[in-house]
Formats: sequence, C-alpha cells, structure tokens
Amino acid sequence: MLITIFGWIALIKGIFLLTAPKAAAQVSSYFIKNVKFLNIWATVAIILGVLFCWLGFFYLKRPIGSF
Repeated sequence: MLITIFGWIALIKGIFLLTAPKAAAQVSSYFIKNVKFLNIWATVAIILGVLFCWLGFFYLKRPIGSF
C-alpha cells in the first residue's frame, strides 16, 4: 500500500516537473538555499528507506504466496 502511494506521488511529481518547470526550479532553489531543510528531508528519506528494507526482508517470515 505504501509503495503504491509513493508511486502516485512520483507520478504527480513528474507531471509537475513537465508542466511547471519554473515553479520546479523555484522549489529546487529553496532546497539549495536552506541546507537545514535539505538535511531534514534527506534524513527522513534514509529512515524510510531503512524501514522499508527491514519490512521487506525481515518483518514477515512466511512463504511467498501464503497470505
């Protein structure tokens, strides 16, 4: 379910980048100017990545196909 949500977010981001490149450039310049916000965002991304990795490999110990 969460992976599907991230997929939709990526699709919306892609459409945003294609339809409003100037606004996308303003958002990226905001990230470049505010390094603290960028560090917080990167930390959240790393934590989510580790969480999903743990959930994918270790959380459920049942055979594939048995729901």
